[in-house]
Amino acid sequence: MNLVAFWIFGGTALLALVLCVTRRNAVHAVLYLLGAFLAIAAILFGLGAPLPAAWQVLVYAGAILVLFLFVLMTLHPPPAMKPRRARELVLPALVAAGNLAGALALVLAGSGGREGLPGYVLPPAALGRALFADAWIGVEAVSFLLLFAAVGAFWLGRREDPPKERP
Repeated sequence: MNLVAFWIFGGTALLALVLCVTRRNAVHAVLYLLGAFLAIAAILFGLGAPLPAAWQVLVYAGAILVLFLFVLMTLHPPPAMKPRRARELVLPALVAAGNLAGALALVLAGSGGREGLPGYVLPPAALGRALFADAWIGVEAVSFLLLFAAVGAFWLGRREDPPKERP
């Protein structure tokens, strides 16, 4: 991996994670976490591991963060939006610019790993067989846990207002 791209993505991931844990608004924290996940996926891709990078994007940046946002929006609906000041957009723009600069450095300089993946890496077909043929009960258990979490978030976030009578 290009050393410049690695340091750009590493710095971007570190900045996004620090911003994630210091935000008071939980939705903003989840969006900073998304920036960190994308930077980490780019580091994995640059190091010659495209399959874990794709998992990082699909599972963590896709599914898990959508679940986090679903729970946050169900339990704590956001207050009315107020107009943003320009200085409030500096930090999100910095995280986005870091990811863009790292991607450009990765593309323009090349990844450096032209020999391909080593032979001990599990191919995607073997991983699919291992997950859905050998360990299918674990996959189903996780899917039920996610279903129960979504139903629980809905149950906790419901409003207890009495129904209004029609005239």
